[in-house]
Amino acid sequence: TKYYLEKNPKDASFLFIQGQIEEKRGSWDQARNNFEEAKDQDLLQWRANKEINDFVRSLDDGKTIWILDAEEIFKQHSPNKITGYSLFLDNVHPNIEGHYLLANSIIDLLRKDKIVEKNWWENTNDPFTLDELLKEMEVSPDDEFQLAFITALYCIKNPFFNYQCARDYLEKSEKIKSDDWRIPASRAVIAYLEDNINEAERLYILANELHGSPISDQESLKIPYLSHLEKRLKQVQ
Repeated sequence: TKYYLEKNPKDASFLFIQGQIEEKRGSWDQARNNFEEAKDQDLLQWRANKEINDFVRSLDDGKTIWILDAEEIFKQHSPNKITGYSLFLDNVHPNIEGHYLLANSIIDLLRKDKIVEKNWWENTNDPFTLDELLKEMEVSPDDEFQLAFITALYCIKNPFFNYQCARDYLEKSEKIKSDDWRIPASRAVIAYLEDNINEAERLYILANELHGSPISDQESLKIPYLSHLEKRLKQVQ
């Protein structure tokens, strides 16, 4: 990839791959630079690039406009300052920890710059800790399962095809509901997309066993590409 990047320095895909290589090597600064450059060079801008973020930051005058630098906050609270799945569900949406961090940072900004009346702060309680907040929200195991599983499906689909992300969230889902047929069915799809048809078939059989009966056509449509896998399995039988 390094040789290719010398010839094609603006190729977002290879910049990202090079960032992954540098991250494996423990070259955190170089990895971060590669990831950030990949984001800026991406032809399909899913996230705000450096030019947009710098413009937004320039609007802060401390009098009528206050800017909370979420990009920097997430970076400072991420391992090796590389923002990833510790705070995000996917490419752009924060997870529970990420939302909590963002909300707390907004409170800190309002309090520090006294953007609301002083007396208001004196009469308020301290913010909940994350554990206290989750208890107050009464997040159920089913809620946690749905969040993890839906995110896994999101990672599998176009345009991401991020199979490692999907595997991680399927593992979280399995810890909550180990007997849910949709988990091995989703893993079967990943194996199919990776051209491992034998593993896909094994996992698909397991999914049917957990389901207790053949998976219906309507149910197959709820798992991305599962109907494609089923057609492929019929062809090889």
